[in-house]
Amino acid sequence: MRDIYIYKIDSNDVIYMVSGNWQEFVKENNGLENTNSNNVIGKPLWNFINGMETAHLYQIVLKAVRESKHGVKLFFRCDSPDTRRYLQLAIIPLEDSCIEFRSQIIKTESRESPDILRNGIERSDDIITMCSMCKKINTLHNAWEEIELAINILKLLEMEHPPRISHGLCPSCFNSMMDEVKLIQRGTLDNPASRNA
Repeated sequence: MRDIYIYKIDSNDVIYMVSGNWQEFVKENNGLENTNSNNVIGKPLWNFINGMETAHLYQIVLKAVRESKHGVKLFFRCDSPDTRRYLQLAIIPLEDSCIEFRSQIIKTESRESPDILRNGIERSDDIITMCSMCKKINTLHNAWEEIELAINILKLLEMEHPPRISHGLCPSCFNSMMDEVKLIQRGTLDNPASRNA
């Protein structure tokens, strides 16, 4: 159960519960102060989702889950500077339009920490886009690459200060999530709640 992290939102998308191991995950993930469990409870989910595209897609997913009363499973990454974390996210409908988010770590990989991912460093006004789901960086002509390759392609080490990181969705992750939404809407997806009981 250590590698499963849970939070729940009410019908207004306000977080009302996080699992007991939440704070440990925040610390391991080099999380910011605003993601501590004390600062998450009672706040809207949308305060913690980066990027308009990602927020919009989550709104579509939550609407489909609530209307169909069927859950969905998605894959995403939640990396720390020195670890790649691959997770499966089950979005499970509860009573009264509440929703449970259950993230389970599938695998981890150690890596050398790229400076560009560190918090609190001085950044330039340049902006690069990272996919909120797979953590790849948009390089040139909508090519999305792992951060180590993107650093070389974009010559980020030659910059005096690394660019700011914005969040969006790569086409592969966007299409994958939309495929899941279509399955929910057609009612052809199993309910993860019954599989995890």
